[in-house]
Amino acid sequence: GRKWDSRLHGVGAQILRAVGVGRMKVLSRQRKMPSMAGFGLEITGYVTPEE
Repeated sequence: GRKWDSRLHGVGAQILRAVGVGRMKVLSRQRKMPSMAGFGLEITGYVTPEE
């Protein structure tokens, strides 16, 4: 997989906050996303996509 790059996800995080998302489950394999807390987002779990 790709390395986490907060620059690529900052706009998406801001959109999620703008529509009222605060806590969420992520459709992805588990990975560290340290900058999400800086946007006021909390990842509560991961849902692994079916392959």
